[in-house]
Amino acid sequence: MNWTEQDRAAFAERGWKREEADAQVEQLRAGHTERRVRAACTEGDGVVKWSEHERGERSTFAQRRMNEGHRVAGFVPASGAATRMFKDLHPPVQPEVAARLAADWRRLPFAALLEESDGEGLADQILNKLAYQHLPKGHVPFFALPNGEVLTAFDAHGEEWRLMGGSDLVFTVPGPFRAQLPERYARWQGVHWDVQHPETDTLAWDAAAQAPARTPDGALLFRPGGHGALLANLNALTTDAAVVRNIDNAVPPAAMPGRNTWRQALLGTAWHLAEEREALWSRLQRGEADAERAAWHWLSAFVNGADMPRTLDQWHFHLNRPIRVAGVVPNAGLPGGGPFWVADADGFFRPGIAEAAELPDGALAGGTHFNPVELALHFRGLGGTHLHLPDFADATAFFTAEKVVDGRTLRILERPGLWNGGMAGWLTRFVELPAEVFAPVKTVFDLVRD
Repeated sequence: MNWTEQDRAAFAERGWKREEADAQVEQLRAGHTERRVRAACTEGDGVVKWSEHERGERSTFAQRRMNEGHRVAGFVPASGAATRMFKDLHPPVQPEVAARLAADWRRLPFAALLEESDGEGLADQILNKLAYQHLPKGHVPFFALPNGEVLTAFDAHGEEWRLMGGSDLVFTVPGPFRAQLPERYARWQGVHWDVQHPETDTLAWDAAAQAPARTPDGALLFRPGGHGALLANLNALTTDAAVVRNIDNAVPPAAMPGRNTWRQALLGTAWHLAEEREALWSRLQRGEADAERAAWHWLSAFVNGADMPRTLDQWHFHLNRPIRVAGVVPNAGLPGGGPFWVADADGFFRPGIAEAAELPDGALAGGTHFNPVELALHFRGLGGTHLHLPDFADATAFFTAEKVVDGRTLRILERPGLWNGGMAGWLTRFVELPAEVFAPVKTVFDLVRD
């Protein structure tokens, strides 16, 4: 590409070399490819299911480690606006939407702010009086408590984290929201409001011009790189471990202790796996009898298609990786992807997450579980080394899609998804969680609760 001086200055602001921009142009021209999968991860083949005793043991282990001073961060991606939550309320409101709103509006957590009306009138109040669709999703009221207090999604996650007793809690939010943080959050202790790093922005492609998209004044149009861009934020954490959950997966206070038990169990498993790996590595280094057999048995749960390592360097390549324990729920027909044995950049098949749009036709039908609802991550490698997380992403697992923006058809580029290609090279274990730990809010009607 023939980049202008203005373009090169924009690259420099983001810490890019020209090669980064050229590579993005090629990705935008070519579009994403389907990810290679061997099969869906199912119970006994990539997904484990715990007994109540096993869950309790792992949860207790995590709590003991935390009490001993081991720090764990909570990481909640929350950069998105609530636009899609309220999209069905825009005129013309469909009759079935209006009827449902008229019947259920009193059970919305913000019902006290509404005046009685028909469905269309209520929709107008929500969009034009409350204007929740313009807020970050985390700032939308999610729960109304018996005492009249209203909790936003931020409030709910903050309270659940306080009950668990973790270290720092990190929300990733839009820059303007952080710059004018509401007072109710500004006084919180141990909570960090992070923003997506500018260097993770991506270019867009103008379909009509067959060239990189530009603003009316000729500047390149940059867009956020999708949630995969948050890998840089995750990489910047200073703790050895973290748990990750989406902002819209929030529960009321009564359900928090039980859900925290599952989250701690995932975390305890991540720490267990790190200890097992370290012990195996020590045995390999000492050349103990049967060390290779034991290490290969352990490693085979995390990778298919690889030959058994024969040298310490080969063992180090396979073992010295970040660890991910991902909680998945049985698939109830929700849109999205799920756990599969997915080929990484080296051609090995590892337990990973693939979205429906990334899969060959019909592949999703074989899945038994839904996208991860909870992640417990361990960032340290062998010997306690802090790993550079982008080294374990699959750069080829980017995603492209077309959107109409201001009347123009643009092809946009998203970096490999945070828990998709962004974690393709991790040592991953999927664990089945009960459906009740998963409470996503995708539309305004998901806020209607008994």
